Amino acid sequence: MKKTYMIFLVLLLIIVSGCTKVFDTEPPEAIAKINNKEIALKRGGYHWTTEEGALTKATIADAASPNQIAQDLIASPVEKGSEATIEFSDHSKPQLTYNFWEGDQSGKSISMEGNKITFPSNSGKYVIEVNATWSNGDASYTFVIDVK
Repeated sequence: MKKTYMIFLVLLLIIVSGCTKVFDTEPPEAIAKINNKEIALKRGGYHWTTEEGALTKATIADAASPNQIAQDLIASPVEKGSEATIEFSDHSKPQLTYNFWEGDQSGKSISMEGNKITFPSNSGKYVIEVNATWSNGDASYTFVIDVK
C-alpha cells in the first residue's frame, strides 16, 4: 500500500510540475537595431504584474534617472538622421514613447511609430529614454548615442 501511495504521489508531482508555467517576473530585455548593429538598452525602473490562476505577483523596481544610468554607458556612434528600431527579447510589441535627456531634465515624450526612433541631425551625445507599456506593466530603458 505504501509503495502504491508513493508511486501515485510521484506521478502527481510530475504532472503538476509539468503543468506549472514559469512566468516572467520582470520586463523583457531591449535592444536598439541601428544599421545592422545592435545596442543593448539598460533597463531602469519598472512596474510588472504577473498572474497565474489565483496567484498575482507585483514587482516594483526603482532605478536611477536615465541621465545617471547613462554615466555608466558607452555612447554608440551613429550617423546624423539615422534610425533605430527597438526590439524586445520576448518579441512583444508594447506601446512605446521616447525622449531625449538634457542634463537632469527629460525632454518632451514622443510617441514612436513602428517602434522607430529618428536621431537628431545635430552632432553630439544624446541620452535616450525609451518607455514601454504592456498590459501587465511598464518599464524604462536607456541608451546613449554619439551623432557624428
